[in-house]
Parts: sequence; C-alpha cells; structure tokens
Amino acid sequence: LFFLTKVVDQAWKDTYIKAYVTLSGAWWGAAKVAMAFVSGDNEGIFIDRPIWGRDAQRSYLSTTWLLPYPSDTWTKEDVLVVTGNRNYSSWDYYDLFNDIEYPQGYTMFEQVVNLTAPLPSPGVPTYCYYGADVKTPLQFIYRTKGFPNEQPTIVYGLGDGTVNDNSLTSCQRWKDQQSQPVTLMAFSGVEHVSMLKNQLVIQAVHDIVYS
Repeated sequence: LFFLTKVVDQAWKDTYIKAYVTLSGAWWGAAKVAMAFVSGDNEGIFIDRPIWGRDAQRSYLSTTWLLPYPSDTWTKEDVLVVTGNRNYSSWDYYDLFNDIEYPQGYTMFEQVVNLTAPLPSPGVPTYCYYGADVKTPLQFIYRTKGFPNEQPTIVYGLGDGTVNDNSLTSCQRWKDQQSQPVTLMAFSGVEHVSMLKNQLVIQAVHDIVYS
C-alpha cells in the first residue's frame, strides 16, 4: 500500500497494475500486538515463556507498525489492555509505553504510524481476501500486581486468529474512495497464515491472474 500510494503515480498504476490482491491484510493492526509489547507473545509455542521473547518483539519496528491504529476502527472505547489501575485503548499508547517502562516504544510508534495511515485507497482494482470466524485475541486483562510481567487473561473476538475482523475488513472503505472496483471475500475458518496454502484461496487468486 505504501508503494501504491506514496511511490508511484496514477499513470504508472494504470499502465502496470492489473490487480492488487491482499491476503490477511492487517490494515489497522492487530490487538494481540499490544500483548506482545506488554508481556510478550510466544505465538503458541508452549515450551517458550512469552516474556523471554518480549525484548526482541519490542525492538521490531514492524511489530510497532502492527499495533491497532487509533481511528474510527479502533476507538477510545475499544479497550485493549485492562489493569486494576486503568484501561488502555489505542489512543493511550503514550501512557501505556511509559507505564510498562518502555517509553521508546512510543517514539517507535510515531516513526511508523503514518506509513500507511490514514489508509488511503490504492487506486487500482483491489481484492481483499481474509480468513474469518476464527477465535482471535481482542483484549488483555492483567492483575495489577503482575503487570506487565505476567501473562494476561485473554478475551477473544473474531478474526483470522491473528488479525481482528474490524482490521481485516477496513479495505471496505475504499469502495467509496476510488473508481476502481474493490472486492472483499471472507474464507470462513481459515487462519491467518493458512491463507497461503488454502486451496480455495489459491484458486481465487488463480482466477484473478488468468482472467
């Protein structure tokens, strides 16, 4: 999206781009990234304590870019982190990073937050394919005494197991922002990474390429 909106012009896109096909697009971020910054995320590897990888996860700018973006998609009422002292939404990153004693995290967030915000339309025929109806982390509840070094109780919503529904479907807004068609297609029960090997997804992409 950065390339299509900030590097090339419309004439170039009209000449060289037949279609823009995205799989599992985390357009406005994923809630579980907030947990990675606070207490670490072992990505389901049960032999690894999540906090062991926290320092590394905090250091990646790409992880910062995947934080839920404060917007009409992630509002002030969409609480990500709950503690006994206060709650934090995507609008409270400055306080959150300071409270977990990692203030440089907010500086990193400021460096990447506008790379693809405010999600400008790509200006080419676009297909947003994504997994759906999979239990997906949405909110993280920490005991005050254990915050931020203990693992939280996780509240789940729906998405693709990694990215939440509201983020996956944010490309819907482009239908009103560009003349080129925008097509969304949900693949029920297909997890985030599994989109790459699901035969229905592969066939859908094949049909676009050879249409």
